[in-house]
Parts: sequence; C-alpha cells; structure tokens
Amino acid sequence: MSQAVKAAMLASKDLGKNERLVVLAIAAHTNQAGDAWPSVATIADYVGCSERTVQRTIAKLVPAGRLFVRKAAGISTHVYRLVPADRSQPAASSFVYFIDYGATVRIGYSKSPAKRLAQLKEEAGRKDLRLIAIEPGGDDWKAFLHAEFAGYRVGRSEQFLKTPMVMEYIGSLAGGAQ
Repeated sequence: MSQAVKAAMLASKDLGKNERLVVLAIAAHTNQAGDAWPSVATIADYVGCSERTVQRTIAKLVPAGRLFVRKAAGISTHVYRLVPADRSQPAASSFVYFIDYGATVRIGYSKSPAKRLAQLKEEAGRKDLRLIAIEPGGDDWKAFLHAEFAGYRVGRSEQFLKTPMVMEYIGSLAGGAQ
C-alpha cells in the first residue's frame, strides 16, 4: 500500500463513506509531487458508485478544505491534491489572507488580516489595497498555496498574478471575490 493511501486512510476517519472512498481513490493515483488526475469515471469505478455521486462528493470535499482541484493545460481531467490532514483543522487564531494589489494578489498569513492590511497599505504607500478573502490557516497552508500557484508567482514575493486558477480558488472561499 502506498504512503499516500496510508496517510489518506488515517486523515479521513472523520469523513462519511463516500467522501472517504473518493479520498482513498484519489490517493491511490497520487504521484510523488502530491498530484493526481484520475477521471471521474475512474474514481467511480474504484469507489463502486456513479459518476454523479463522485461529482457531488468532490463538490463537498473542496469547500470542506479537504481537496484542492485545478485544471491543468494538456490534461483533459482535473488535477486533484489532497489537503494535508493538519490543514483541515487549522488553528482558528491564524488566517491566510488574500490582498488585491491590482494586477496581483498577495497571499500571506496573519493572526489579524485587517491589521496586516493596514500595515501593508502604510508600507507600500497604497490606499487602494483591499482584503478580498481569508481562510483559517497558518504558515504551512500559506506555503502549500504558494507551491500550488508557484508558476504564477511574481519573483520571490508573496504576490501572484491574477490568473483564472488563482482567482477561482479565491472565489471558492466563503466571502471570496473574483
């Protein structure tokens, strides 16, 4: 049994039957980088359910913070990444924030995103910066998102181009704007 499947088994004990089976099917297809791209039909075959059930289950796992889904160029299916188990129960005292910088979005973390926004406005001398979304998480989740969006990063900064993938993720967050 692969390490990814073992980790998924341990991290998914709290999920319902369909959610857990879908997580395990995705884990079974995960490569060394943590990405998997089985088709919905393949996942349904592994799980023993309909494709529609897989689609509904994935639609539950994403907003629950257990699965990250993106579309990749040249691949007809979606690319899935299981979210680390400790990310699903983040410390409520820390947040990952998304600040609109015009052509880019800054992804960082802070215990107080509103205070951090005020600091950044002052440091940059820009009153037009705005907080567009937040989610529970700390430096580990920020680092995970930075890795996910690495191809869109502006230099070595915390700023990322406003690509459809980045903005889709932000839009998927409660209160996120596109």
